[in-house]
Amino acid sequence: LPILNAALCKTLFDNLIKNAIKYNVQNGALNIIVKDKTIQLSNTGLKPEKPTQAYFDRFYKSGDPDSLGLGLAISKKICVLYKISIEYSFDKDLHIIELKFDKN
Repeated sequence: LPILNAALCKTLFDNLIKNAIKYNVQNGALNIIVKDKTIQLSNTGLKPEKPTQAYFDRFYKSGDPDSLGLGLAISKKICVLYKISIEYSFDKDLHIIELKFDKN
């Protein structure tokens, strides 16, 4: 597994967990599963307005006027830097972010 810079690792997980909390529904769920070389964060929430991959675009906002639209873009850049695969999907009322670490 790659050795991540501590500050960038903190930024990556801060962004992902804050999003899971911020865009959750009242009394919703937030799950974090760590298995082998995969970390999956999922939370309940409303259906995305656009295809999920659009949320990785810099300055893309999901209707929240307080959002800068940078969190997932920064997370994606950190993942690219460390060759971590990051995918975002929506299935059965769950927003799912999956990080896959290189198998080497």
